[in-house]
Amino acid sequence: MLYGWQHGLLSIPRMVVGNFVNFMAAARAWRMFLIGKLLNRKLVWDKTMHDFPSTDLVAAAPRRLGSVLLSWQAINDEKLQTALTEQQTRQVPLGRILLSHGWLDDETLAEAIAFQNDLPRVFDIASKRADNSVLADEFCLRWRVVPLNINVQGRTEIAVASPLPEEGVQQITEQLGAEPVQLVARESEIVAQLRQLQAVGGQPLPAAAPLLGDLLVEQGLLDREVFRKAMLGYRPHVHGRIGDYLVDIGVLPRETIEEAVARQHNHYRTADQTEQPL
Repeated sequence: MLYGWQHGLLSIPRMVVGNFVNFMAAARAWRMFLIGKLLNRKLVWDKTMHDFPSTDLVAAAPRRLGSVLLSWQAINDEKLQTALTEQQTRQVPLGRILLSHGWLDDETLAEAIAFQNDLPRVFDIASKRADNSVLADEFCLRWRVVPLNINVQGRTEIAVASPLPEEGVQQITEQLGAEPVQLVARESEIVAQLRQLQAVGGQPLPAAAPLLGDLLVEQGLLDREVFRKAMLGYRPHVHGRIGDYLVDIGVLPRETIEEAVARQHNHYRTADQTEQPL
């Protein structure tokens, strides 16, 4: 024998004691498991008394958009940190910053947001948009949603670029009579449909022209939270254009709105020149 005949003899009692210890440990584990199930108690590790997170807690833990994109290798950590730093000063969603730098495409962003929030995707919302929706334009503009057709279960679907906050869900539910199903679409598709509600001279803005509210926030001319609260009282058929409404309620001076509109029209002219044939 490799360790001598003495160790060979000791292997017999060691095997008996080891099996006994394993049996007692397994029995205690089963006892704790069954008691936990019957009395609805959490399992606790004896050594440090740390609570194991429940399955529900793990499932409910929020997934950060940046972490999802990193795990997909859609961006690297350097670009993410740069975007997060910029977000602190610009008050713009992380995904929009990544898009503005060309570090991410809006299709990947929509997929990541849907995965992050366990929401289904929707494609080509222009063809699926409801023609006679009961959802007023003011709620579409306020919460950046596009009403879609009713699904096979009889529920109204809406397209969103990101999940609605609780307040938005409540207001839209009151308008529709039932809570809608949220489907994630590319932000460019959402904005394209919202532009139909913000026509200039009867013509919708081109794809390159940003919405006025987005432009005001991104240029640092208006705080995002102030704009959100102001939009709660906006009624397009009563107040007219958003810029005039913001001036009337004293949020911004007329000069600031005119400056932003001029920038918006610069985008319009740039897009028009880009579309001209060579």
